[in-house]
Amino acid sequence: MAKGLPKDVSAERGRGYDFESIDADGNLFFIEVEGPR
Repeated sequence: MAKGLPKDVSAERGRGYDFESIDADGNLFFIEVEGPR
């Protein structure tokens, strides 16, 4: 699962975060797509 593509974590998180990914610097970040937490 360490492919650099966003993975769907909405089932795990369920709090507004649907994807987690890693930016160019290797930092883990979350893309918020569900609006406010």
